[in-house]
Amino acid sequence: MTEATENSPIVVIKNVSKSFLEGDNCRPVLSNINAHFKRGGFHAVIGRSGSGKSTLLNLIAGIDLPDSGSVQINESAINKISENERTLLRRNTMGIIFQFFNLIPSLTVQENVRLPLDLVGIDNQQERVTNILELVGLKDRRNDYPEVLSGGEQQRVAIARAVVHEPKLLLADEPTGNLDYDTASQVLEVLRDVVQQRTLILVTHSREIASHADEIWPLRYGSFDSPESES
Repeated sequence: MTEATENSPIVVIKNVSKSFLEGDNCRPVLSNINAHFKRGGFHAVIGRSGSGKSTLLNLIAGIDLPDSGSVQINESAINKISENERTLLRRNTMGIIFQFFNLIPSLTVQENVRLPLDLVGIDNQQERVTNILELVGLKDRRNDYPEVLSGGEQQRVAIARAVVHEPKLLLADEPTGNLDYDTASQVLEVLRDVVQQRTLILVTHSREIASHADEIWPLRYGSFDSPESES
């Protein structure tokens, strides 16, 4: 795999197209898109429902593959490597935050957060889990189960789980979509606190949510408009 340089973009999308079969019809979702996401900071991809936002995140994560073009992470084209290599890349390099939390109900808060550490074989797990739960304001709820938490608290657990193994790239798919505005704003502040030297790519349909980002990429009709800087 190619070694990335400090100043190179962490994600580069080159001439990517993606379509899906719906019965006998082929529905284009992304059409020859190009983008680069620099290292560090908060990048928002904004678009209405069906614009291809979640498809784009799945391509960046290597969960899905483009029909044409390439997706590069750290200057390596992930659509050119094996499925096993993509799995390891996700596990070691990325943290993914979902709209519906995806917490395991039979595990406590701290057990949910510990899962990525088990997968990558990191030692000093309890110290890491305690530190990240303190950062997201849930240290006192570490022994509780997800069902007794509010939506905002569950999303903060999901954020803690996504960052506990210190990934360089965070991908967030409408992470505030199920929250009221005040709770969503609190969750975004937590995201800001945990990003630090990491890169966050968040997709949303909300201009208010996107306005928290350093850079906004409007996605319309399967293609990107020029990015907008919020700085």
